[in-house]
Amino acid sequence: AVALSVVGLDFGLLTAMGAYLVQTGSFSLSSSMVALPVGVLIALILIMNEFPDWKGDSMAGKRTLVVRLGRKRAAVVVCMLFGLTGGLLLVNVVAGWIAPWGLIAFLAAPFAIHACRIALRSHDDIPALVPANISVIQSHTYGNAWLVVAAIATVWPIVGLLLGAVLLVRQAMVMGQLVLLGKAALPGGG
Repeated sequence: AVALSVVGLDFGLLTAMGAYLVQTGSFSLSSSMVALPVGVLIALILIMNEFPDWKGDSMAGKRTLVVRLGRKRAAVVVCMLFGLTGGLLLVNVVAGWIAPWGLIAFLAAPFAIHACRIALRSHDDIPALVPANISVIQSHTYGNAWLVVAAIATVWPIVGLLLGAVLLVRQAMVMGQLVLLGKAALPGGG
């Protein structure tokens, strides 16, 4: 849990705060709040990576989140953290720290939903969890990419829309591949 917090802080909050400080010479609550969803998503990648190591970590005395909670409850926590990420995004938009365009980051939600469905259903089946692990990584990748598109669209709407169209097509292709991978991971191939 400590490692998750440190990674979430390092790759989310502290990175954004540091970048803001270097560019402006001051700290900002808004830059910190905008970074929180990114930090939660990166921590989710680590949590999903703990599932395959559950038995070995448990035997070695490692007290990872998945070992402490068990795989079933850890899968629920994964889904709750995805919900927290969405809630943080909404708070940022409502507070005006992210422009309304930022709501397009919810277009990455299918990856989160896909990861949750698999994690809740197959938390004890490590090979079946592979598509969930990939979906968590993709939710981070595409969620952040949509935030970049939102920032661009705020300044240059036409460029943002064009980039968004390209990103949407690419995301649909990746999501299709993940769905097929998930079906192949099920007993009997789907």
